[in-house]
Amino acid sequence: MKKIIRSIKDLIKDNIEDIKRHIPRDIIEDKKNDLLNTQIYPSGKNLIKILNIDAEQRLKEINISEKSKIASLGTCFAEEIAIHFKNQEEKLTYINLEKNIFNFSANWGRVYTLKNLLQIISYSTDEKEVPIFVEQYKNLFFDPLREYSIGSFNSKKEAILNIKSHRKLSREVFRKTDILIITVGQNEFWYDSKMEIVWGRTPPISFRKNSKRFRIVENTFVQNTNDLNSIIKTLKEFNPTLKIIITVSPVPEYATFFKRNIISQAFAGKCILRAVLHEIIPKHKGVFYFPSFEYVLTDNPNSYISDNMHVKRYKVAQILKSLENATF
Repeated sequence: MKKIIRSIKDLIKDNIEDIKRHIPRDIIEDKKNDLLNTQIYPSGKNLIKILNIDAEQRLKEINISEKSKIASLGTCFAEEIAIHFKNQEEKLTYINLEKNIFNFSANWGRVYTLKNLLQIISYSTDEKEVPIFVEQYKNLFFDPLREYSIGSFNSKKEAILNIKSHRKLSREVFRKTDILIITVGQNEFWYDSKMEIVWGRTPPISFRKNSKRFRIVENTFVQNTNDLNSIIKTLKEFNPTLKIIITVSPVPEYATFFKRNIISQAFAGKCILRAVLHEIIPKHKGVFYFPSFEYVLTDNPNSYISDNMHVKRYKVAQILKSLENATF
């Protein structure tokens, strides 16, 4: 009976918090501690208000105008960004030089990791940096540096011609763009020790059985930091006036090839990437962060009470029950 009464009380508390969420207190400064209103964790719907203020402050140097040429690449969330700006043609110019199913500015396919992005930047800005690779699976040929959505080809010759054309167009995108929006999202990739490359796609299972050639890898914080520094440096040297917006996709990866639970693995990758951006972006002029990840992951009324910090009673009970079941 006590448990039932406690559960009813907790339910009432959680419902009251849901009501309070829609009538939050105003965001205020803390002059005593010299804190701006954006430095104090907001309650209720003010969470989005703070993120909006912060995003505007972060991007105020960009000055997007009707003359601005914008390009987008990255994970599947980058598709949303690409579609949005492509539909804003009366306000600006969205660069779309190569037909592709995601409306990206060139047919890169989805680009999930910084390591894969670095390869794309390298083959686009320096024709001699990355040789052309062609792989065959059954009767079809493809570019292993790009994700499977870019398509496959009936012959190696056709694949090479497509890759050469793509790299030329990709180079033009980075040359012409004023504002490049990069969406990163994962930290797990397949490394090919034979070619010494990172695949842009998951190799077919018959390929992956060759453990001497293929291994699943995740970058450390330091490795990601070095890769991002190289990406920014290369892009800035190639196009000195380029401004870069980088965001972390809120969309988790579909699966993990490590023997770990996918939820924890996905969050670990996101957190590493977010920490790398937090470390690196302030060190580069003309590079900005946009909080896509925070817009989605922090706005969680299902788990948090109205202050957006403390956990609802039912969620506490759920966590503790799981801990109890796992330990006893």
